[in-house]
Amino acid sequence: DSTGDDSSPGDDTAPANNNDQIAGDWRLAPEAGALGVGWARGETGWWSNSADDVQTRYCLFDDVYSFNSDDSFANAMGDLTWLEGWQGAAEGCGTPVAPHDGSNAATYSYDAAAGTLTVVGEGAHIGLAKVTNQGEDGVATDNTIVYLISDLTDTSMTVDINYGGGDNHWRFKLVTADSVAAPVAPVPPSTVSVTFQVNMDGVDTSN
Repeated sequence: DSTGDDSSPGDDTAPANNNDQIAGDWRLAPEAGALGVGWARGETGWWSNSADDVQTRYCLFDDVYSFNSDDSFANAMGDLTWLEGWQGAAEGCGTPVAPHDGSNAATYSYDAAAGTLTVVGEGAHIGLAKVTNQGEDGVATDNTIVYLISDLTDTSMTVDINYGGGDNHWRFKLVTADSVAAPVAPVPPSTVSVTFQVNMDGVDTSN
């Protein structure tokens, strides 16, 4: 019977490669619940982003995850991404911090039968840079992260990852970059300076 694994015990056959099914540019879906964490796969009850977070963290939601046709993978973050304290930075939008800045070569492999997406490369990641199979410190064993694909359509992909410590999982909902516009930086409130002039002619100010 078929187990979804092309390899047999004792041989060195690589897992199936179905990269053509996900090749292209993807981003986090600009919506509430696009990323969340919980006690089991598919659960995001501990924390998930709000609709307001999409604007606050626009610099994360506009990051692109490129699954290229030559099996290479790239994090394209531009000048800004969302930083956190574990990176030695203040939480908020800032200049990407190496090695989680897309500067290192990386590859990917999608096995549709197994439902796994493997990303290999120092700092290469999907969703949040801190999340690996070993924890939330951004350090992946052998620079390899295995994600679980829970749902895949032509324009959307739901990615889960067990980050260690039992059955705890993060979930990331992605959309193709050309299917939904990326959020842009919020426009700060404008400041208007108003000067009043009071005509005091005829007013007795001697008292």
